[in-house]
Amino acid sequence: MLEKINNTRWVVFVFVIALVIRICAALAVQYVLSDEMRYMIEPPDARCDNRALVILNSWRDGAKIEKASNDEYHSYVAFIYSVFGYSPVIAEVINSLFGALILFFIYGIAKYLFDERVARLSSILYAFFPSLIFWSILNLRDIMVLFAVIASIWLILNLQRPFRLLHLFVLVSILPLLYGLNLLRHYIFIFLIYTVILHFIVNIRRLSFVKNSIYAVYFFIFLCISAQSPYKNLEAGILSSIPVYVRSLFTKTERPVLNVYRDFEHLNECRRDLATGRLIIAKDVDISTPLLALRYLPKGMSYFLFAPFPWMTESLQQKIAIPETLLWYALFIFALYGLYIYRTKWRAIFLIIFFVAMVSIGYSLAEGNFGTAFRHRAVILPFAFIMASAGIINMLSLINNRRGR
Repeated sequence: MLEKINNTRWVVFVFVIALVIRICAALAVQYVLSDEMRYMIEPPDARCDNRALVILNSWRDGAKIEKASNDEYHSYVAFIYSVFGYSPVIAEVINSLFGALILFFIYGIAKYLFDERVARLSSILYAFFPSLIFWSILNLRDIMVLFAVIASIWLILNLQRPFRLLHLFVLVSILPLLYGLNLLRHYIFIFLIYTVILHFIVNIRRLSFVKNSIYAVYFFIFLCISAQSPYKNLEAGILSSIPVYVRSLFTKTERPVLNVYRDFEHLNECRRDLATGRLIIAKDVDISTPLLALRYLPKGMSYFLFAPFPWMTESLQQKIAIPETLLWYALFIFALYGLYIYRTKWRAIFLIIFFVAMVSIGYSLAEGNFGTAFRHRAVILPFAFIMASAGIINMLSLINNRRGR
């Protein structure tokens, strides 16, 4: 009991430090940095909240406005302004709070999969990793997406325990998180929900057959209800089409055509549209067929996982990121080591590993800009930290055991 209290105190202490750092950084970016410096370090998406003001004014005036890209997040910001008044720093401080709260879920996931030591190291890596601090203090949807993903995975892992009435609460409470993720970034929702369904299937045992089967069907039904048109934007192609097709069998909605080749043609067009700015990734590459995409995948994967490369840095932002990039390289090696050491626990860690794989493949093919790829990589970093922490703790244990002989 005393140990549990000490562990709780520890994680709360780290949370408070992480929150203070994020709020101070948000205030510094807003009030200390010059406009020129902010323009240099902030992505374009974070420098404009005009759309949120347009939405807020439409609420006040009762006027209808045409729907635009990312309106779901802008509506969230507009709601913040309606409650607290207009101040760009308010949204950033609230995002900082959500960014710090993620720490509790990472601690819980790592402790469930491994032990207290891995949980603590994972929490520290997340709390103080520079880019994750930076993305959480900006007026961007990325930290909300990460919060929904991490919290959902923590809840899903709790469903792997023997059935209790608490499972019913979890099954209901996870739906708003998944629905919000679906609105904020549909393709991440698609990747996660397929991973969740497969997670329950691969973890079926004699004693959990009925429970896991029901949960898999439950989330597939939710997927069919929630899935959007696969060509609304750059979405998940046939992975979006399948649930929409199933839904059309029971409703009068339009039935999509399941065409993988069309998916890759669409992905190729979208990728070229995204290849803008100074930091373009292979703009002229062609991934319009499965074979061409497979050929490009290793190169795209290296860009997504490891860019910006230290020897290719040009801008101030890239040079600032060099120390973090080198740290990430080391952590990635430890993550691979942890994955190898705990390969026999593949069913337990399937949920995070398969999700990371799907997201990495998707972004590797779709990314057209180094800066955007660097930002989107944040969604897989916490899971890499967990596996890296497992590898580091295992290696330290081996070293200590050899010294004790």
